[in-house]
Amino acid sequence: MTNLFSLLLLRSQGVVALSSSYFRLALLLVIFWQPAIAFAQASSEKSFGAGTSTSEIRDSRGSLQSVSSLQALLNKEPNNSEAHFLLGTLLERNGWLDLADKEFERASQLDPSGPASAVNIFIRKWNNSGRLAAQEFQNHFETIHPHDPSVLLMKAVSSAKLNDFKNAELLFREAVHKFGAVPGVSCCFAEFLLQQHRYDEAIAFANRDLDLKANHTLAGLIKAEALIAKDQYVKALPLLQSIYETSKAREHRMLSARLLCRIYLLKGMVHSALEMAFVELGLIEESPDLPFAEAKHRVVTLLKDNPASVVASDISSARIQIEEFGASADSDFVLRTAQILEHAGYREMSESLYQELINLKAADGWTYFSLARLKELDGDYKSALALYAKSLSLLPAEPSIISRQERLRSRLKNARRDFAWKLKHPGSQLP
Repeated sequence: MTNLFSLLLLRSQGVVALSSSYFRLALLLVIFWQPAIAFAQASSEKSFGAGTSTSEIRDSRGSLQSVSSLQALLNKEPNNSEAHFLLGTLLERNGWLDLADKEFERASQLDPSGPASAVNIFIRKWNNSGRLAAQEFQNHFETIHPHDPSVLLMKAVSSAKLNDFKNAELLFREAVHKFGAVPGVSCCFAEFLLQQHRYDEAIAFANRDLDLKANHTLAGLIKAEALIAKDQYVKALPLLQSIYETSKAREHRMLSARLLCRIYLLKGMVHSALEMAFVELGLIEESPDLPFAEAKHRVVTLLKDNPASVVASDISSARIQIEEFGASADSDFVLRTAQILEHAGYREMSESLYQELINLKAADGWTYFSLARLKELDGDYKSALALYAKSLSLLPAEPSIISRQERLRSRLKNARRDFAWKLKHPGSQLP
């Protein structure tokens, strides 16, 4: 399992914004050398307390499922850096910053060129604890490793975050001048240039990394983004198709699917676009951020007026491409797709997917609740009541479930009463 991530975020307008916070993309591929490992190993080793459970850090159904599966995976593969990074991301999202830092530091020890590199720890500290905490980290790291390329990159990121783009560019150029032979450094500058809408220059610096490594996935993604921004879809398409077909990294597959969806739609290839939208939906990390909402919106938009047979075919094709990333990715996809299909009016397919999650024992209380609602709409009240009871056993005292269950019971009670009255008073109107 590869551990190279990118955080490329395509905005719905189609013009590029690679990250909501600067440079969390190309930095992931920069090689931060052995000093970064030593620095991470010197960090605190605070661990989970005995009373900590996944339910204490859940902010959504998807997150709970992901945390559980990641913990199970780490029990089997304690040196899986990607799993440590993803677990850290979920912990961070739920406010467990110390525990998240521990996971990021462990991921950095295992893979210093991965997403938990020194620069990304710097960015996270800035985002979560503020500028001063990040700069303290930077100063400490620079004291220990003054010649590490991440020092210059942290300074460049800091300037960009403070909107001092002139100084940021000078620092990125210095980094490229000194460490341009390190794959990924030029991508950092290329991303910055992309943020500045300087597409030709972004392509030029992405090409530097492609010259160092022909299959440099991240450089290819940046170049493709710039080409799309220049409306050069014919040039971008084969590059993205190659990345999509060859990449084994979940994030890279997701990002290339997102861009391919846009190109296919512009070329009028609606069904191919819908398939790519489903792939992105299954592989994107669930979060309250804009990209996740946009991924769902893309599917909803492309679903309109498509016959159920076409939708089912695109879902089946997408699942084949998602399943290689594990059962967790597939179950995430099934849940998200079932929810979207339910609201889009594809009730039969939605019911089937909810039932699949239950059969696979991958369902939580809300999944039972969703299926219960659909059964109630279908008039299968017996099944609906049983599913409401099951969802309440998993989510005790949940008001929305109790309300729905009691409302159905009341309806059935009134229906039985009215039926009995009509038997006694045939031909009469109900009082």
